[in-house]
Amino acid sequence: MSYVAAFRAYYWDEDVAELAGRFFAACPGARQVVLLNEAKGPIDVGPFEIVSHTDDFSVLGFPEYPLGKSLWYNADYAFVLLRNRLPGYDHYVVCESDVAVNLPLEPMMRAAAARDLDAIIHDYRPVNPTWHWALDASAQDDPWRVFIFMAVFSGRAIDAFAAERLRLVQETGLLTRPGPVLWPICESLMGTVLHAGGFRVAEFNEFADVSGFNFRPHLTLRMPRATEPGSLVHPVIGSARLTEELLREHPPGDFDRPGSVLQERLCREPFRRICPALLRAFLRERDHVGLARLRRRMAAEGLAMPSETDLAFAKPARTSSVSVFSHHQDAERDAAGANGLEAAPEFGFHTDREADAWWMVDLLGPCVVDEARIVNRRHEAHRFRFFVIESSDDGLNWLERHRKEEESDVSNNPDAPWALRFEAPFVARFVRIRRLGPPEFFHLARVQLFGSRSLPVAAQAASAAVAA
Repeated sequence: MSYVAAFRAYYWDEDVAELAGRFFAACPGARQVVLLNEAKGPIDVGPFEIVSHTDDFSVLGFPEYPLGKSLWYNADYAFVLLRNRLPGYDHYVVCESDVAVNLPLEPMMRAAAARDLDAIIHDYRPVNPTWHWALDASAQDDPWRVFIFMAVFSGRAIDAFAAERLRLVQETGLLTRPGPVLWPICESLMGTVLHAGGFRVAEFNEFADVSGFNFRPHLTLRMPRATEPGSLVHPVIGSARLTEELLREHPPGDFDRPGSVLQERLCREPFRRICPALLRAFLRERDHVGLARLRRRMAAEGLAMPSETDLAFAKPARTSSVSVFSHHQDAERDAAGANGLEAAPEFGFHTDREADAWWMVDLLGPCVVDEARIVNRRHEAHRFRFFVIESSDDGLNWLERHRKEEESDVSNNPDAPWALRFEAPFVARFVRIRRLGPPEFFHLARVQLFGSRSLPVAAQAASAAVAA
């Protein structure tokens, strides 16, 4: 019995690594590889052997179709590539990165060899007209389907999938006359080829508990359902991905609301794993109240904000006004667009047309500020050339720290922002950028401040004296 065990992944984190470890531990007799989609760049999977690919399968004669989602639509491409790169094995078992394998797979693979099986698959049946992809299967005679969260195929079955794809390429002329064409999705192509070719097929329910082998709901490794002995479970995703999925439907502020779906689904998850997704959601919502609560929780658990060197990052901000062009009609929410994770594509905030328009940030405590970086708006950049940078300990009384009155432009390139190293670093809690000149709109893409939160003894004494 010779077989390849391939764990199919397109990203890697602690949870994916744990699922990969479970899968490989279940099939110790296999050649173990990660079938890795690196279309978006190299991925470090640690010590595992990899079979890498991108979304370009032209070496096999396969088209990128439908454009932009061909890898998802044509999962059979990866099976054919695996067989092409590692030929000569009897069977290939491929497991998706969101499957929890909770039983030994060696008995199943011995059965595949002893019975000369061509496939061990899940939910193998004729295509029902109500199935989402029934139209895509209509290019085939007597279409069948199979779900391939995990699948075992013989080498000859994979060769048959490849031959059918190449036949369809010739029939549709897809490589020379790009779509639209009837191009069956992988589940129907593979199911139909197995049925039409008279291949020997078994299903996973003969070897494992598949009651949790479904499309929904999402589970994580900390949920008991995902670890039941003898089972195959899908979809099992990491804490971070679960958080992102839930945040598509629930506001991040629900995380602190007792009884909310978000809190109940995330209460078992390690905070350090769900925190980055919550942080991004609060930044998208420009919710500084929620960010303040999250920051306190992070501090209590010894976690640092991802941009600790930027003193202004995710701190409460405000503008002098808003306008009909503002992203939000709340001055605090609109101002928050300039001090998030990255520069806004166009502008982070937009004041009304006025004299002395300003943007201000509260650093939440006295800090030593020694550098400022500003990214101007990409369009209408000429509106922001003359300005002052001011500091305050109380948000009421301001000291001028820099005045720009020369005609030079302020950079609108996020990779090369306008930057100023202050000749004399200063201690402040509040920093304000105030536009100079006749009444005009004020808008920037990003503001960053650098320095130190821990004040030298002399600076602390000076700050205390000013406050007194």
